[in-house]
Amino acid sequence: MDQQQQQPADQNQPPTRKPFQFSGEIRELLDLVVKNNASDLHLTTGVPPTLRIDGRLMPIEGKSALNSEQVQNLVFNFMTQDQRERLIQKKELDFSFSYAEKIRFRSNVFY
Repeated sequence: MDQQQQQPADQNQPPTRKPFQFSGEIRELLDLVVKNNASDLHLTTGVPPTLRIDGRLMPIEGKSALNSEQVQNLVFNFMTQDQRERLIQKKELDFSFSYAEKIRFRSNVFY
């Protein structure tokens, strides 16, 4: 029988969240951000996903304009339920998330 002592959780530390499981189109888009050393990924209704590279906005080649449902689905991929609810209530949200265990993205979502 294992006799290891359990250390109490530090009450001042925020709870750890399960990492998001990115798949499909959002994973492809985030990989393009990293590959192209882009500073921003713009997901806007009516235009294709767009990268900001060296200060210039560049639509991603081969991608079609997004409709509002597509934008919502892509963005909701990396938001918690609490963040979704705050976005719906306030119509804007600033937050960050980790990707590929080593990359951190800052996000501003609004409508």
